[in-house]
Amino acid sequence: NTGPLTAESIANFLAQTDGVDSIDYNSIPCIWDTVVNYRDHLGEYDSRGIQQTLRKGPRIRPYSEEMLDNIAATLFRLLIKYGNDSELTRILNGYIMDVMKTPVEERLVKME
Repeated sequence: NTGPLTAESIANFLAQTDGVDSIDYNSIPCIWDTVVNYRDHLGEYDSRGIQQTLRKGPRIRPYSEEMLDNIAATLFRLLIKYGNDSELTRILNGYIMDVMKTPVEERLVKME
């Protein structure tokens, strides 16, 4: 699982910017786990005593052809702009393949 390492790389990158304070690096794996595996943490409380959010809404979100075209165009622009980064290129290519395989639905489901 490269998630925590990728999150740490992002934190390192963001910390290079003036005025951006990153979180404690020892907390990254825990935060990653909580975000990615949020369903395993439902009903738990955070450090402030606030219950975790229960996400609701439809799990299937159809996209129109125009929406998919816009997503693909944006991903291609990012690929051209940041194509020298092999890790980002790998990730963007994966997203592009996902978009290309996504079925088009003319009727969009209203989000609740």
